[in-house]
Amino acid sequence: MILVDTPKGPKNSVQYQNQLGLRTLIRTFGVECEAVPLSWGDACFEGNGPEGTIHIGIERKSLHDMLRCIDDATFAGKQRIGMKNLYTVSILMVEGFWRAREDGFLLESQDGCRWWVCRPNGKPVMYSKLRRYLISIRYGGVHVNFTRDLWHTAYDIVEEYHYNQKRWDDHTRLREVHRMAIPQMNHKPSLTRMWASDIEGLGVKKSEEAEAIFRKPIRLANADEQQWTQISGVGTKLAQSIVRQINGVNSR
Repeated sequence: MILVDTPKGPKNSVQYQNQLGLRTLIRTFGVECEAVPLSWGDACFEGNGPEGTIHIGIERKSLHDMLRCIDDATFAGKQRIGMKNLYTVSILMVEGFWRAREDGFLLESQDGCRWWVCRPNGKPVMYSKLRRYLISIRYGGVHVNFTRDLWHTAYDIVEEYHYNQKRWDDHTRLREVHRMAIPQMNHKPSLTRMWASDIEGLGVKKSEEAEAIFRKPIRLANADEQQWTQISGVGTKLAQSIVRQINGVNSR
């Protein structure tokens, strides 16, 4: 479940409507969502980390809100610290269309087509003021994400939620093996892992385990069905398929 901060202020205010809209959109995307008073952040949820349960907090800011926070240090000096103390992972989502003009001034847009100089307080703002501040925030331990509008923010919150509901060990994208047209003997990962990862039905995790069990390519190539069943999740049917693949026998 995703928790969204209880709407505050008058019901016709932008802040109230945004919080109400955020909750509605998250539910529209198929995730259970409830409104509760949050000490810090606009939304939060629990997830799976490398050492167990983690807590993720998300703060959303419109472009002009973000610029005001730079001037009064609200986020860096208050919200960032509060979120760091409360959550394992802090995420800042900055909404809006914005880019730099050739002379360095910050441009904003409502649709990405028509652009004008950003003047939140009647004065133009330099692009570097916002960009370098967000770089500092990133090094301060906050993950910075950019979204176009409230809909986009809600969608990305749901993506963060789904990602973190997965068991940590099941995240395998950064452990996948690059498949080269002509395998080379002098690059990492090992040739045993390369061979294993190319076997249909093994995938990332099982190919890692195959590497640990067989160690040498010749042992992998000569392994029988019983040896393949030592790998977690490899049953008799898959083991038979693997041996057929290695021996060049059509599995159909």
